[in-house]
Amino acid sequence: MKQISFIFLSMLIAFPCLGQNVEDLYIECRLPIEPKTDDISNPISGMGDTMYREYIPYQYQELIPVHVNLIFFQKDNGAGNFQQDDMEHQRFWDKVTQDINYRYTNITNSSIDSCFAWIDPFISNSHIKFIFNQIYIKDSRYWDWSASGAIPENHGSKLEEVMNRINFDSDIPKGINVCFTENSDLYRFYLECILEGTQTPSKSINYAYTTSINGMPWIHMPDTYCKYLWMKHIVPLQWETPVTWENDVWYWEANTVDVLLSHELGHALGLDHACNHYGKNYCRDALMSPTGETGFSHRYIPPTEIGKMHRHLSLSRVRETIDQDFPIAGQLDLYKSTTWASLFRSYTNINITSGGRITANAGIQMPRKSHIDVEGQLYIRNGDVECVMEDGTWNGIRVKSGGVLWLENTAISDYDIVLEPGSTLVLKGNVTVDNGHKIAIGNGCYVCAASDFQILGSAKPFVRDGSPYSGIKPGTSLLYSSPCSSTGWNKFIAASSTLSDVLYVQNQQIGTNQTLVAEKIIVGSNVTSSKPSGQVTIEGGAHVNFISLDGTRFEKGFRCENGSTFTVTEMEE
Repeated sequence: MKQISFIFLSMLIAFPCLGQNVEDLYIECRLPIEPKTDDISNPISGMGDTMYREYIPYQYQELIPVHVNLIFFQKDNGAGNFQQDDMEHQRFWDKVTQDINYRYTNITNSSIDSCFAWIDPFISNSHIKFIFNQIYIKDSRYWDWSASGAIPENHGSKLEEVMNRINFDSDIPKGINVCFTENSDLYRFYLECILEGTQTPSKSINYAYTTSINGMPWIHMPDTYCKYLWMKHIVPLQWETPVTWENDVWYWEANTVDVLLSHELGHALGLDHACNHYGKNYCRDALMSPTGETGFSHRYIPPTEIGKMHRHLSLSRVRETIDQDFPIAGQLDLYKSTTWASLFRSYTNINITSGGRITANAGIQMPRKSHIDVEGQLYIRNGDVECVMEDGTWNGIRVKSGGVLWLENTAISDYDIVLEPGSTLVLKGNVTVDNGHKIAIGNGCYVCAASDFQILGSAKPFVRDGSPYSGIKPGTSLLYSSPCSSTGWNKFIAASSTLSDVLYVQNQQIGTNQTLVAEKIIVGSNVTSSKPSGQVTIEGGAHVNFISLDGTRFEKGFRCENGSTFTVTEMEE
């Protein structure tokens, strides 16, 4: 299913080229943008750029390598497109690909007011580089997009078929596939003109569009070779001032393809023509402006748009185009409330700050030798956190004082968890611990095992001060069978096993630092007619933290004495 469709149309179509200044030509987007997707399946609508700011790679030291396959379809006899053994063709594509990477790593700020990027510090490097691979396929069916009588953007049925095969071809690197096809009639027409030395206006439509198959983006650039032939052999003949292909026109055409493909790669990495900084066509310096007029740099990418690309590299299937064994220096600081509905791939260490709240509903992939620090809240539900390398390990999760780690229906198979004093661990559903890995619980931690919790895998995955525990009992407030007061553990009240996932706090005096965690917390007297009434008092000097998913409700009878404090933290599903 198409996600995005973009068309560039050369203005050469409409005008004869005799005496025309090629440098004044520009490309223009014609088709409307379809709704974008962020987590593969969930459309984004009305989201501000603030959610991408924490993904701006200010701290990254290395460039993330994204593989791009340039797929040149040729006729069955090998003709009709760029050639692998043609030195001039290779020099042309070396120039284009080098310029694309330069454009992404040497971003130029804009002085145009409509390009203003608010308060975000300018960043001149996207920290993304493209690894270009050239693939040559001899197949006249795919080479000639006009054979079915369809326009190129509706030629997708045949190309999607071969793109799907290419995505599963082990001999072709996993990458963003860029298809180069031709119009057979146009190709023959240009060959005749070149043979006869005829001066003719351009009849090619030099444009591109980006779409996807099962969430993997690919780009179609029809008639690129036809345009190359016209620029090389015909334009120099009809120029009023003498120009040559070698000294002039070659650079113009390489620059046109560079801008065009750079723009489409931006679409493949999750960018639109407009953003919250500017509307469509308002910032002509922007790489993603659909109008490619001369006089504008096309080298401007706002910082939050760079953040969008990096978030897309982590949450979309584009992550599959990056080498698995790729860790980078630096740290990703997450300081907002975010739900990752799709598998999230990190390329560096992750630090969830005290204000950060991350819900990972489909798992996380970490590079080797990396780690996650949790000062805020991390909820791992129905997915695993594991090394991106199938046979690799990483350095695990450390939960700092005040941090909360929620494990629900997950497996721990290639890392350890360390809970520092003052941190909280919530266990729910099935948690499997294998391969000798462990959860080390420091003195002064809070642990809750819900009534449906069960540990699978290793017999003794819980460790305190180097000594293994046989397990944590579900539906209790104890780490082991001993009372909390005698073992030095702070008391923790678990979710009620009578009414699932609802914690009723009644008839209690809370006199020490405590954390109460449950799906829903109801505090005070007269909670329901089926529960005994009573009062809850937080004694002077005490501090209590209520952590719940569905909400915390305080009834009459609840009292917090002078000098005491309590906080309420609501979790995201």
